[in-house]
Amino acid sequence: MGQLLLIGIAAGAASALLVAGVAAGTVLAVPLFYLAPLPIMVAGLAFSHWAALIGLGAAAIALGIAFSTTFLTAYLIGIGGPAWALAYAALLAREDAAGRGGLVWFSVTGLVFLSGVLATVGTVLGLLSVAGDHETYQAAVATAFEAFVQVQKDAGGPGMSAADAADMAGLVGTILPALAAVLSMVTQLICLYLAGRAAMISGRLARPWPDLTSLRLP
Repeated sequence: MGQLLLIGIAAGAASALLVAGVAAGTVLAVPLFYLAPLPIMVAGLAFSHWAALIGLGAAAIALGIAFSTTFLTAYLIGIGGPAWALAYAALLAREDAAGRGGLVWFSVTGLVFLSGVLATVGTVLGLLSVAGDHETYQAAVATAFEAFVQVQKDAGGPGMSAADAADMAGLVGTILPALAAVLSMVTQLICLYLAGRAAMISGRLARPWPDLTSLRLP
């Protein structure tokens, strides 16, 4: 248990640092931010889901202390929670004489579906934390878009009429939730693939490498 505790804390520290790097505002911090689920997934796939759970808790607490409870909550529902759940699900298996080694493992299709559900739930909860209803959400998007247009105008960029800005803000507000959910899903799946490869190369992946061509749409 002591080893799992150390591994979990190390994974949580790495994940928290990748998230906290966004506060630096550098260009490199953005792609590194999207790798934040990776340490948690590596801990879960290569060692134990308990190590991943410890890492999830350590990262969330560290971000909550360093920044705010908003960071803590956002990490839990958008990064750490889905990372732990996917790593845990990837190692689920049931006994079946027809399967490899007498086991049938959680399918690739199931992992993709689970990732989509987690991304959707995380996006919805994230939006609700920002705005309690649709009107408040649209108003927040409109305000943010107007500020963006003003910054562009102050920098010498092309201006935009108030009507055009309102229409564009409405469009952005409509498509933003779907784009956020898709981006979250793709990011989690890429990190899961990388974590699985790392665990396999190290010889610590408990399941056989899945046949990715068996992926079917749910």
